[in-house]
Amino acid sequence: MTSNQDRRDFYSRIAAHYDEIVVNDVRYEAHVLVPQRLLELYAKPHARVLDLACGTGLGSMRFFEAGFDVVGIDYSSGMIDVARTRPYSQLYCQSIEDELPVPDDSFDIVTALGVTEFILDPAGLFKRIWRTLQPNGLCAVTIPKPTDAAAELGIKTYTVDEFLKFFDLDDYKLLDQIEFYGWESGHLGKLDGRENDPHHRVDYAASFLQKKSG
Repeated sequence: MTSNQDRRDFYSRIAAHYDEIVVNDVRYEAHVLVPQRLLELYAKPHARVLDLACGTGLGSMRFFEAGFDVVGIDYSSGMIDVARTRPYSQLYCQSIEDELPVPDDSFDIVTALGVTEFILDPAGLFKRIWRTLQPNGLCAVTIPKPTDAAAELGIKTYTVDEFLKFFDLDDYKLLDQIEFYGWESGHLGKLDGRENDPHHRVDYAASFLQKKSG
């Protein structure tokens, strides 16, 4: 996969089987660990959540269970088709690197899970996230940590300190950070007929930030 269009088409082709593979074979954990920590930090009975790069909706399952109002955005039409089977209040099929089709100051929580390795302009994305958050709203993002296989995988990786430079910390307060296993390449390619894709491990950090109120 060498371009955004290639990646978008790939995820559309595998969307119907994506959840099963990433949970059982890839052993992906971000969809559980990050929302659970957000629920602990937020600690209120209701929230409006913006799920960026929502994919099939796997990363919002904890929010659905909590009864939160969740809006999803993803550029893969196949992923959006699967996400429509879940209780999103609204779904948009577009890139999250474009202007977000939601009002400013309208969300309590914004997530971007499993996507920053593909983002061309992280600083621009986090400015858009800041605009959508209500004062004191929470943001959580996964950070792909450095790996020698980054070029082969076609991803961007960062140390946590490098990544946090994309945020204006005059606008955000850093609440917490965690580190965990991210994903292993090679499994999803099997769904697309690529049996011999190499297996490389990518570890994650996740940062939890709060929009300052003034």
